[in-house]
Amino acid sequence: MRRVLLTIVVALAALAGSHQGWAGSPVRTDDASTTPVDESDDYQSCSQGAAPLFSDMKPADDKAWDTYMHSTPVKDGKFYDILMWGRVDACDEPRLREVLQEARPVGTISLYSGGGNLQEALAMGRTLRDFGATTLIPHDAWCASACNFIFMGGVVRMIEPGAAFLVHMFDDDAADRLRKETADPPKDLVSFLQLFPFRSGVTMQDVDDAVNDRNRKNAIVLAVLQQIDLAEEATLAPLPLPVPLRTAAASSGTTDTDAEANVEDKVDGYCADQVLTDMSGNPTTAQLLAFHKQCMAIVSRPYTEADWFREEATTEYVKQLQQDGAQTAAMIARYLSEMSISLRFLTDFANTPNAAPQQLSVDDLRDLNVVNAD
Repeated sequence: MRRVLLTIVVALAALAGSHQGWAGSPVRTDDASTTPVDESDDYQSCSQGAAPLFSDMKPADDKAWDTYMHSTPVKDGKFYDILMWGRVDACDEPRLREVLQEARPVGTISLYSGGGNLQEALAMGRTLRDFGATTLIPHDAWCASACNFIFMGGVVRMIEPGAAFLVHMFDDDAADRLRKETADPPKDLVSFLQLFPFRSGVTMQDVDDAVNDRNRKNAIVLAVLQQIDLAEEATLAPLPLPVPLRTAAASSGTTDTDAEANVEDKVDGYCADQVLTDMSGNPTTAQLLAFHKQCMAIVSRPYTEADWFREEATTEYVKQLQQDGAQTAAMIARYLSEMSISLRFLTDFANTPNAAPQQLSVDDLRDLNVVNAD
């Protein structure tokens, strides 16, 4: 069994590494498997729906690796070992069920995938667990990202020498979603509440009060920044206070020096919030002036209701993404528990980025109970 799979996987590895086509054929196919699959189109969600259930071993080029999940059955005695290779996509779990039905009796499920849809991978792993499957990562194959969770679905889980098991913290399309959602922000209370009905307590009076308050603060900060802009030495000496702030300081009983320092701190803190720049440490005079100039450009422009709706909508979108991330982590943790995998699989790699996945050794995988057999 492993000798046959090894031959196939070596061919697949050569394809992925050399960017050349290759030839081969499965031991078993159905009639539909002779239908050519268009590998030239960009990957689309559920694009595998029209593809044959079983694939032969003749992808046109290595672009096939980023299309759908192929299933190639290989005869091994009375069993059919299934080599699953390609990208994990929505709709793959129903196809997996069909594969398990049509290729009976099924032996080993071998995986060669760079990952893809996380939720679909979890569903596929559960299906394999229900089926009582044995999963394998063959020599010279890799199983990365979402593929990890398909592999964990095996009751028996093996990895051959030379195989690569690559992990990183989960990620999704959060950045793209945020760009899309903030590209056309709500511009009035009706559209805002349609997007965020849980903010139903907000009234236009609340919006107007927030806008007026921001503009009052902007005017005070602008008065201070204008003085800084006119005299560079102001960044090195106590700032002369604008009249409104001088009056406020006198009424509060503070000294001029204390009030001036307090104003500087408040102005810099306010500007940091507006410019979204960290000015901690010991910035130079030039850096501080540039920072204040950016802030001046912002606070000199009238703050409007549209600004308030845009900022509040962005805040809510970010909160939603944070909640989605927490829910995804909880979903993975539950899956790991179901599969008797150590929860350290989730926590140990929390800072491992997608762009730099970490390859785990067999000993690492045994320690996490990801691999449980030779």
